[in-house]
Amino acid sequence: MADQDRETLVKGLHDARLVADEAALAAALERGFPVRLIGTFEGIVTCAIDEPLAVVAARAETQAFDQLPVVENERIVGLLRRRPGSLPAVGKVRDAFARLDETMLIAADADILGFLAGAKASPCRLILDGARITGLVSKSDLQKLPVRSLLFHIVTHLELAMAAWIRRYFPDDATWLGVLTRSRREAVEARYRGLAEARLAVDRLTATMFADKRAVILRTASLPVSRNRAKEDFEAIEALRDAVAHIGDYALSQEAADRTIDTVALTRFWITALRGLEVDERAPRLAGRHADGDPGYPDESAPP
Repeated sequence: MADQDRETLVKGLHDARLVADEAALAAALERGFPVRLIGTFEGIVTCAIDEPLAVVAARAETQAFDQLPVVENERIVGLLRRRPGSLPAVGKVRDAFARLDETMLIAADADILGFLAGAKASPCRLILDGARITGLVSKSDLQKLPVRSLLFHIVTHLELAMAAWIRRYFPDDATWLGVLTRSRREAVEARYRGLAEARLAVDRLTATMFADKRAVILRTASLPVSRNRAKEDFEAIEALRDAVAHIGDYALSQEAADRTIDTVALTRFWITALRGLEVDERAPRLAGRHADGDPGYPDESAPP
């Protein structure tokens, strides 16, 4: 079989497998990363319903927690939110706590993605294992290894979907390569030669970086949002991927955790959106303009 025929066959099989696997992958992610992997089940700090608020605030072991389970007759009956300045100076826990309701509960086998989706509104959940409350999970748990693994899988899923979209609309490498600047095309070609020598290359698209795929989509697709907004979305996703891949911090503060939650939502949005995106025939490159120099894009970071 000729090399060109082999490459075409491999590309077709690769895309078909990706499309078939997308739904299974999403389901596997949800099943494979349950809340029980990141929850706290031992050493949980609680407060008694009749404990004075001043005593709770002064206890050394409560200082690291924004929310404490409230115990009455050896049963958890709610949560005390104790952010700075949120508790009155006098009174008892029963005067200030939130009584248990369904928004505070999550099943031990519920998927982490489900917890993430509601974590800004409900940052701390009590974990139900059967009919018993056995632990809790909060936004502070997002730095744990299972979440890091899940985030990497989600962003990888998006990057695979980006590659599939480019292959679907630009089966000829020369077309999408022309969207990139000369320096980026040279970098892709060099990486492709290295992969080909090791017989690891599916096509030149496998030799691109996330930013290359982002540039092609931003410059050629008919997007559901403005190009500037889409660029911001993909840059936020790439920043999260880099933090996850390079053992960076992405959820150590409340603000960082909220950004991560928002970015996960963006990633899932674009995975879905890519399935329905079409090419924008008015895109400058498709109208005959080139990515190099003044006719097209002077910088790969600045899509039209």
